[in-house]
Amino acid sequence: MSPRIATSKFKRHTSLIFVQFLHEVRIRHACSLLVCTDMSVFDIAIEVGFGSYPSFLRIFLELNGVAPGEYRKHYHPQEGTIAT
Repeated sequence: MSPRIATSKFKRHTSLIFVQFLHEVRIRHACSLLVCTDMSVFDIAIEVGFGSYPSFLRIFLELNGVAPGEYRKHYHPQEGTIAT
C-alpha cells in the first residue's frame, strides 16, 4: 500500500492525519509522565519522541492550553499541597 493511500485510509477512519494522531499519543504519554514521575520536562519531551524541546512545547500548548510545567503543578502537586 502506498503512503498516500495509507494516509487517506487513516484519515477516513480517524478524522485525523497521522501526524495529528501521533502528536496526541505523544502528548497523552507526556501528561502521564508529568503526573507520575519527577522527570524534567525536557527529558519527557525526548522520551515521548519529540525531536526538539520547542516543538514539544508548541504542540503541548496547542493540545492542552497550558505549558507542561503548569500542567504538572496542577495535576502533580508537591507533597503537602492540594491541587485545585
